Amino acid sequence: MVNKPIFNYGVISTHSHTVYSDPSTDFRDEYHSCCDQKWMYITWTSTNSSSHQEIWVDAVDIFSGAEATGFPLSIKSDATHNYTRPTIACDVRNAPDDPTFAVAFITNLNTA
Repeated sequence: MVNKPIFNYGVISTHSHTVYSDPSTDFRDEYHSCCDQKWMYITWTSTNSSSHQEIWVDAVDIFSGAEATGFPLSIKSDATHNYTRPTIACDVRNAPDDPTFAVAFITNLNTA
């Protein structure tokens, strides 16, 4: 049973890389998160300057609430394809000094 939160991180910023919302899909497909013993990872789809969907990830230290150096990080982006439905994974038993994760996503090659 959880009586109260252990940590209060407040708002975790996407640094102007807003979460892309597609009304034709389930809202749970727009972002994904996971946590190991040191980092909380969040990945989401955003729209780039070419109006195509791109994949971003952020890593936040679960003890201090501080964002990892160099994050948020663009995982995949270009001017001709859409990348959607990101999923992130990590080793929940690990406590790495630096963020360690894997991101999978769908690539739509039929966009121009």
